[in-house]
Amino acid sequence: MNQNVLPARRPTSETELEAISRKAHDFAKKGQYEEALLICEWLLEESSTQVAGLRRRASVFEQSGNLEQAIEDLEGILTLGIEEPADMYQLGLLYLQACRHIEAEIVLSKAVRVSLHEGFSYYLNSCRLLRAEALLRQRRGREALAELAEVPKGFSVYVYGSGNRTQEGMTAEAQAMN
Repeated sequence: MNQNVLPARRPTSETELEAISRKAHDFAKKGQYEEALLICEWLLEESSTQVAGLRRRASVFEQSGNLEQAIEDLEGILTLGIEEPADMYQLGLLYLQACRHIEAEIVLSKAVRVSLHEGFSYYLNSCRLLRAEALLRQRRGREALAELAEVPKGFSVYVYGSGNRTQEGMTAEAQAMN
């Protein structure tokens, strides 16, 4: 492994931080996980870049197939008090992939609440659909139907192991449970 992958200095702007994070991403895309993780660990050393380091390391772990480590890093972000719907969405997806359906439901419910409270709709429907997926996997069709009623018709999200899940298909599934 080449130690020269580390930047010469700490980032002083969001743009510089994003460029460093992108470098770790590029290494991971090429399967150079050691180099990617080295950059992530470097980011974790400073409190000002810790969250970015956790996010990118979670992504690297996910790409390398280490779901539990990816989950731990995203949980670490939530432990820091960061309530970012994007982090909760990604964590919910990983929980579903790891068959941790109750945890997925909890974190996705929180993402929906935060999105509604902050008026941030970008992840709202995706989190609702994934929450419905978690409820369906727990055989809680009535609750899934209530969540799905809030999702626009035609909306879909890709779910690991299940493929593309649509509002209509999931609604039919939930109705069949009742």
